[in-house]
Amino acid sequence: MKRLIPWLLLASGCAPTMAGRLTTQTGALVASPDARVNITNLTPHGKAAPATLVIAVARDGTFATRAELPPGDYLVEALVPGYTLASKRVQIGDDSSSSDAHLTLMLKPLAQAKVTPIGVNTSVDEGRGAGGATLMPPSL
Repeated sequence: MKRLIPWLLLASGCAPTMAGRLTTQTGALVASPDARVNITNLTPHGKAAPATLVIAVARDGTFATRAELPPGDYLVEALVPGYTLASKRVQIGDDSSSSDAHLTLMLKPLAQAKVTPIGVNTSVDEGRGAGGATLMPPSL
């Protein structure tokens, strides 16, 4: 029995849709409650600015549009905390051969910041402050 991949199960109609998954370089699916995918239509429609659709990512690292997308060029960006931004340009056409877009966006983990401890002067010298500053009592 063939195993069906959930992100490929889309409504089979003539209207263009977009679906995909987020993976790491090793192929592991990436999921986070704060993960989002932005889909921006780059094809100008009149004088309107490009419209962006924001989609939440499912627990299994997949995403899919619920709405039909007009044919055109799209910028798809995956934003997941702890990972670099992944983006891909996709074209959805009028013909049936390119009506649906199925894509995989590969994310790279962000490099962890290295914290270097600094030295602290813990010794107390009479008449000296932190960092070795000379302290003078106020004169009256």
